[in-house]
Amino acid sequence: MLSRRLFAGRIVKLFLLFPVLGSTFVSVGCSVVSEIASYVGVGLQAFQIVVDILRVQGVIQAGVGTTIDVVIALVKAAFADISAAVAAYENAPSASKQTLLGKLSTAIAVAIAQIQKFWSDLKIPNAGLAITIKDLLGVILSVLAGFASQLPAPASHPMITEAATLPNKLAVLPKKMTTSEFRKEFNSILDKNSLSDRHI
Repeated sequence: MLSRRLFAGRIVKLFLLFPVLGSTFVSVGCSVVSEIASYVGVGLQAFQIVVDILRVQGVIQAGVGTTIDVVIALVKAAFADISAAVAAYENAPSASKQTLLGKLSTAIAVAIAQIQKFWSDLKIPNAGLAITIKDLLGVILSVLAGFASQLPAPASHPMITEAATLPNKLAVLPKKMTTSEFRKEFNSILDKNSLSDRHI
């Protein structure tokens, strides 16, 4: 049985530890946010390359207002929301950063959900092209999921809920990689499919 003095001593040590844990969490948060800030523009560029390939192949028809065009716009908006969440975090006082990490996590989860929706809505008759697009989208999703794995759990969101019920989803393996490593992997997929002119 603990004496009162020993119990009080342990409580004091626990409270002294809280600021250390908090500063460590903010430090880790700053690190991953910096990586996300570096990646988000490149990730959007990679998604646009996927869209351009599909347009050239006639899978996505030119036009405004089609269902797939709406989904494409939502994916791009989701990337913009990630950028906005990064800016909000970077400009916020330390006391607000943990809450804003949660908002960033939700923005990333929504982006993942929108890309899954994009894939689910695609109808690609050429099996070889379908595999290429699947691989390209897969590496985009893997990096986003890798960031998400380092952040708090996302808040509930209708798009996240909808994506969970999509009939045709890509399996996502979270990967932690730098923007440079992402470029290399994405471009290697393009190279294997004679699409070197599409490099990021």
